[in-house]
Amino acid sequence: MAGNDAEATPVKKPLGRGRRLQSVTAAEIADMLRPEAGNLPPSRVSAPLAAVDGEVMPPLTTVEDFAEEVARLWRASQDHAVEVGRRLNEAKAKLEHGAFMQMTAERLPFSHSVANRLMRVASAIDSGRYPVERLPSNYSIVDQLVTLSPEEWTAAEQEGVVRPDVGIREVTAFKRKMRQRDADAAQARRKLARLLAQRDKLEQEIAELQAALEEG
Repeated sequence: MAGNDAEATPVKKPLGRGRRLQSVTAAEIADMLRPEAGNLPPSRVSAPLAAVDGEVMPPLTTVEDFAEEVARLWRASQDHAVEVGRRLNEAKAKLEHGAFMQMTAERLPFSHSVANRLMRVASAIDSGRYPVERLPSNYSIVDQLVTLSPEEWTAAEQEGVVRPDVGIREVTAFKRKMRQRDADAAQARRKLARLLAQRDKLEQEIAELQAALEEG
């Protein structure tokens, strides 16, 4: 074999003036060089260069590099999410209901609930009712915003919740607060209605008693 031939091939080295050359094998040379291997500088292996839109990008090395690249890819994925929602809306309009439901259940790489959110976001953006420049890039957060009631949307704008950098926790906390406020208001209205009914009954009883006293 080639490896054995290379190892067995003798290499002659000089032993001094007037002396005959001594045969040395490749294995012996390797043994002589091995102690010096630790003193050699480490070899540099270049990281593979990524290609974006046909252009070769330099390797990522710093926190800033990675943060910017991840943010860029995330924004691009969210832009595609709106396009996916539009295509789903188009499919729903053109396909039979059964075929569309089967497609979302069996042929797509996400669940039917995700498809519904994507479709809802695309419809909301295409409706022109929402200021796109003030919406976040994450479609899940946009879905939380566009499902607010008109009164909740007005309150969200007034409280500064509608902005590009809003996070999902802030939006869900706002919705929870608004839902609790609505629940408290509904409970207060029910209590007021009971009290008013009791007042009417008491006023009627008072009137009857007064009339009876006047007759007596």
